[in-house]
Amino acid sequence: MHYIFSYPDWVKHHKYSFGTYDEISNEVFDSINKRLDSTQSATPVVSILIAAWNEETNILNCVSSLSASKTKYPFEIIVINNNSTDQTQKTLDKLHVKALFQPVQGCGPARQLGQETALGDYILLADADCIYAEGWIEEMMNYLTKPGVVCVYGRYSFIPEQKYPRWQLYIFEKLKDVIAELRHFKRPYLNAYGISMGYVKNMD
Repeated sequence: MHYIFSYPDWVKHHKYSFGTYDEISNEVFDSINKRLDSTQSATPVVSILIAAWNEETNILNCVSSLSASKTKYPFEIIVINNNSTDQTQKTLDKLHVKALFQPVQGCGPARQLGQETALGDYILLADADCIYAEGWIEEMMNYLTKPGVVCVYGRYSFIPEQKYPRWQLYIFEKLKDVIAELRHFKRPYLNAYGISMGYVKNMD
């Protein structure tokens, strides 16, 4: 289904309007943690790595969406606080996820630290300011587990803001998708953004 003028209803369940950590109620944390406790595994096959720099409220939306994932693959969520100067760490401290701290700035060092502690055989990369559909893990793994596949990437859509109506973002997405199709034939690695990407952690 194409969302030209709006976005899917399920996004609204995870798009909180908090401006700062101090506005987040304990009830919200409790609700998300209840889902995290029932969906995450102590023996994961998939490790989801999220680098977070100054994302004290966005990371709540991201983790909330992942906590609602429906998949047959056991998974864990690892959030790496990449030397944030806001209250990102306070948010992480109240969420039932594995939280790490990486003082070296940059997604590369943050994700490397996450990979070093990851228990899963497969790594999925997510962005702290993104919201993921309940079938994201399953869809990525359906392709990543095929013989000979070592890396996969997914496409993405934009959530509208006051300055950027959904129809304008839809046009931009269509142009982006055309470029992605062209890249896929000659340089597919340029489409492998950390926003929605997965790879096999160890190759035999």
